Amino acid sequence: MNTPIKAEARYYAGIIALVALGKFIFGVDFSMMNVALATISTDLHVDPVVLPWIVSTYSLAYAGFLVLGGRAADTFGRRRFCILGLCLFGLGLLGAISAVNVWMLIAARALEGIGSAFFIPASFSLMNVLLPEGPVRHRGFAVFGATQGLAVVLGLGGGGIVTTAFGWRAIFLISVPLVIAAIAMAWRLIPAHEQSAEKHTVDVGGAILITVTVTLALSALSAVARYGWSAAQGPLLLGASALALGGFLLLERNVREPLVPPTIYRYANFIGANIANISAMAATGGLFVLLNLFMQRMLHFSARQSGLGMMPYAGAVIVTGHFLRPIMGRFPLRRAISIGFAIALVAPLLFAAASPERGYAYNLVPGMLIAGLGGTLSSVLLMALGTTSVAAAKQGVATGVLITCQQIGLALGVSVSLTVLSASTGGDALTMTGFRHSFLATSIIAGAGLLCMLAFTRPLVKWTETAPDASQLAKPV
Repeated sequence: MNTPIKAEARYYAGIIALVALGKFIFGVDFSMMNVALATISTDLHVDPVVLPWIVSTYSLAYAGFLVLGGRAADTFGRRRFCILGLCLFGLGLLGAISAVNVWMLIAARALEGIGSAFFIPASFSLMNVLLPEGPVRHRGFAVFGATQGLAVVLGLGGGGIVTTAFGWRAIFLISVPLVIAAIAMAWRLIPAHEQSAEKHTVDVGGAILITVTVTLALSALSAVARYGWSAAQGPLLLGASALALGGFLLLERNVREPLVPPTIYRYANFIGANIANISAMAATGGLFVLLNLFMQRMLHFSARQSGLGMMPYAGAVIVTGHFLRPIMGRFPLRRAISIGFAIALVAPLLFAAASPERGYAYNLVPGMLIAGLGGTLSSVLLMALGTTSVAAAKQGVATGVLITCQQIGLALGVSVSLTVLSASTGGDALTMTGFRHSFLATSIIAGAGLLCMLAFTRPLVKWTETAPDASQLAKPV
C-alpha cells in the first residue's frame, strides 16, 4: 500500500535535488571564478582593463538569454532545455579548462552564461509544474533558497583552496562530473514534452531585441557605477536600451506568438512581484559591493579575506532557507515577504553605524546575519509569489522574466551604491561618511521594495486564462 506513496516521494525529492544541483553548480562556479581572478590575470597575462570581462561576459549572456530560455522551454519542452543548458554549460567548462588566452576564456564564459540561462528557467519552473502545492513545493523553495547560501560558502571558501592547490583550471574541472550527473537526472526525471498538433515557433526578432535590451541596460548600469552619470557611456547605453525595449514592445504586438505572451501580465501578482524583485536584489547587490569595499578599504582586508568575511551572510542564507518550508506553510506569502523587506532595511542601518575602530565582528557580523535573513525571505518568496498562479505552459517565461529583473536589480544596486559613495567622498579616498550615505541609500531601496510589494500585489488567488469565478477564490497564500 505504501509503495506508490514512497515512489512518489522519491520522485519529488529527485526533482528538488535536480533543481538544487543546477543552482549549486552555477553558484559555485561563479563564486570560485571571482576568487580565482587574480591568479588567472597572472597566468594568462591579462590586461587589467580586460579582466572584468571574464566575469561580466557570463552575467550579460546569462541575463540576456533568460527570457528566451524560459519561452523556449515552455514551447519545446523543459527536459530538452534543461539538458541543452547543461550541455552548453559543460562545453563552456571544457573551453575554460583548455583556454590558452583570455579571449578563449571569455568566449567559454559566454557559453556558460547561455547554458545557465537555458537551464535555470526550465528547472525552476519544474517546482510549480511537477511538485504538488503544499509542503512538498514549500520544501522545494526552501532547498532552493538554502542552496544559494551553500554555493557562496563553498565557492568563496573553497575557491582559494582549489586554486592554490591545483591551479585555476581546477575550479572548472570539478564541476564537470556534477554537470554529467545533472544531465542524467534531467533525462530520467523530467517527463518528455508532449508534442502539440499545432506548430509553434520562437519569436526570433523578439529574442534578439530583449537580449539587446537587457545587455545594454546592464552595461549602462555598470558604466554608471564605474564612471558616474557625468560620463557619456552610461546615459548613451541607457538610451539605446530604451530604444531597443520600445522596438521589442512594438514587435510583440504584431507577431502571432510573442516571446512574452500578453496574457502573462494578467496573472495575480506577476507584475508586482517583478517590481519588488528589482528592489530586493538592488538592496542585496548594493550591500555586497559596499561590504567588500568597507572590509578592504576601512578594515584593510585582502580580497580573499573580504570574500571569507561574507561567510556570516552566506550562513544566514542557508539557515533561513532551511526554515522557508514552515514559514510558507504558516504565513501568507505577502506577510512573510513584508517581514523580509522590513528586516532587510534594518541591516544597512546597522552598517551605517559602523566604525573602523570597532573591527569586523562588532561592525559587520550582526548586520550580515540580519541581511541574509531578510534578503532570503524577500527574494526567494517573491519568486514563489510571482509564479505560483501562472499556468504550466507559461512557467518558464515567467521565471525567465523574474530572474532577469533580479539581474537588473543587482546591477542597479551596485550602480546606486557606488554613485552615492563616490558623490559623498568627492575624491579617490573613501570615507566613513561616504559609506554611511551609501548604506542609508541601500536601506531606502529596501524600503521602496516593501512599499512596491504592498502597493502592487494582493492576497493570492488561483487564476486561469479567463477571469476567476467564485469557486476559484482561495485562502491567501
